[in-house]
Amino acid sequence: MLARVTAKVTGSVVHPCYEGRRLFAVRPLTGEGTLGKPFIAMDTVGCALGDEVLVARVPGLAKVVLQAECAPVRSMILGILDSYPS
Repeated sequence: MLARVTAKVTGSVVHPCYEGRRLFAVRPLTGEGTLGKPFIAMDTVGCALGDEVLVARVPGLAKVVLQAECAPVRSMILGILDSYPS
């Protein structure tokens, strides 16, 4: 899905799978150009606030991408869009 990065997420306790990775709040971009309900996604590409990004929400994908036995990650940012039609 396409989404916009809206906030950085931090926490005082971090699962080992999240160490060295940034978490962001993202909001899906709808067909009408409006933003949907926010959710948290792990950054794998070095995005920044305000970027339009490609987010994957595929079960088990985090285990493959992170090469981890236990990866409690549901949403991952996999790409940054150069442009988004408005």
